[in-house]
Amino acid sequence: MEGMRSLLRGTLLSLLLTGVAHSQAGPPPGVRTALEGTFSRCGLHLVRSAHLDRVAAAYARLGTVKQAAAVAGYAYQKMQGLRMNGPLSFIVQSVGERCVEFREAQLIAYGVAPYGRGYALIVADPRIPPNLRGPSTEGKALLNATNAVRAKGADCGGKWMPPAPPLAWDDRLFAAAQLYAQRLATLNFTGHIDPYTGQGPQDRAQRVGFRGAVGENLQHGRNTALLAVQSLVTSPGHCENMLDPRWTVMGGSYWASENSNYGIHWVQLFGRF
Repeated sequence: MEGMRSLLRGTLLSLLLTGVAHSQAGPPPGVRTALEGTFSRCGLHLVRSAHLDRVAAAYARLGTVKQAAAVAGYAYQKMQGLRMNGPLSFIVQSVGERCVEFREAQLIAYGVAPYGRGYALIVADPRIPPNLRGPSTEGKALLNATNAVRAKGADCGGKWMPPAPPLAWDDRLFAAAQLYAQRLATLNFTGHIDPYTGQGPQDRAQRVGFRGAVGENLQHGRNTALLAVQSLVTSPGHCENMLDPRWTVMGGSYWASENSNYGIHWVQLFGRF
């Protein structure tokens, strides 16, 4: 009897892994186009993840998204699943009904796999975002998003900050920002003073050869440079710092680590000579 149970367990696992492997090719183009069109109409901009396709394949066979993520080896902060057994029109309608919920949960990536006559959908906020580029590239995306705010001005908690000149990129401030973002993520702490060294932003800037005055903004948990800047604008002090006309240069970066409670940390380091 025990031998038969072992055989059945082995067969079930084999079937599950086969289904996961088959899902790596991703959904048919028509399904992907329909889903992404539905996401876009309700203001969602989700990145398709091949890893989440594998989670969706597991979810089509298992009871919960938690079980599916464990089988597929996917680390996440938030995840929701939807199993839809019907034609494409029914799938589009079902996703549309959940779209606001997905948006409010700030989910950013999706995967899909066959389920009966329809599809299983997984939407998630991953522990480490699937579409982030290198620290320098994302740092410059952070700069571009910051300069877009400075170009328009902003209401910072009831105080209007007028438009300010664009900031130039500074490699030294980038180096300081990257090193600190890495420490924030890997050592799992927050704050402008490093609890292990006692150093603050000015100390970190001087260590990489920047001799001017500096200011720093930190954001924890947002999954893109644009979302990080949008979050900082909603905080009056960070918003004012970002729009301070005295700053002339900036370096920015991020670091992501599964050691962190937030998953990802962003650093803006402003400077003037």
